[in-house]
Amino acid sequence: MAGYIVYFTRSGNSKRIAEALSKQTGYELVELTDGMNYHGVFGYIKAGYFATQNKPLDVKLSKEVPVDANVVVVSPLWAGGVAQPTRLFLRTRQPKNTSVLITSKGSVAKKLESRNDFYFVGDIVDRLKNEAQILGAITKRIKE
Repeated sequence: MAGYIVYFTRSGNSKRIAEALSKQTGYELVELTDGMNYHGVFGYIKAGYFATQNKPLDVKLSKEVPVDANVVVVSPLWAGGVAQPTRLFLRTRQPKNTSVLITSKGSVAKKLESRNDFYFVGDIVDRLKNEAQILGAITKRIKE
């Protein structure tokens, strides 16, 4: 079964997880960007601002992903929900063909529209040390 791993990253953590998942599943890796600079302290503040204000952004993919394709989206947690660029991308997807992995240092996502409508949703949280468990669960589900 062909599919895509679409990731957005600020610090590189979501990219690392997306790369690991791509190796495990054989899904093609695709980067989601919005042209903004989120590096450093000011970038962190800007990310939080965009997350809470629901600002429109110009999101781009490194390669085209068919709208009906199986997709796993890997995104950091920003202000309690997925990063704003990821949220905008998810609005273009069919939830039944889309899985979401949310990465964070210490919290589980509280804000995710239609959480139960997605094929799979997992929260990879550093403090819970559950990365291998969540990656295993999504890989198993994809290969079924």
